[in-house]
Amino acid sequence: MENLLQFNNIQKDLLFWIEQYIGSKIYKLSIKPEKKEDFIKDVYFREIINSKDIGELQAVILKIRRQGMPNLGTYFNPLYSFYINAINDKNIKTIKEIDSNFIDIYISKNPSKLKPKSIIVHLTVIGSFFKYIEKNNIDDTTSGEPYFFNLKGTMNNIRSTI
Repeated sequence: MENLLQFNNIQKDLLFWIEQYIGSKIYKLSIKPEKKEDFIKDVYFREIINSKDIGELQAVILKIRRQGMPNLGTYFNPLYSFYINAINDKNIKTIKEIDSNFIDIYISKNPSKLKPKSIIVHLTVIGSFFKYIEKNNIDDTTSGEPYFFNLKGTMNNIRSTI
């Protein structure tokens, strides 16, 4: 379990959790059969979690995709777009301020000009990301209990409007 607020900085905290989430996918996603022999998961995991910023992480993900794990982009790309939106929102100072309302507004703006089915994929990845954080965090303000985000209804609200 990791502290929810590693740095008390939205940019660094969100990057930390994206690295952890995407890093966990290294051990779960399939590798192209012709690339399996040369694909060293531990090395790629370390590269992901040691990224200094979102740009470096994006380059690492692209490299890993080319080395045999193309599906990693399915998870990273929605989180990259979400990250950029969250850190540029002046109302979000901490990861705890991300809730269903913020996600609903983000999706309704459709910053990546996504088609309806892609919006659902983005929303599913974002939901899975926050579930991952909930399962793996400790909130210092609650005597070591996990922090739970207020994300109820987000998926249903968006699906009903598509």
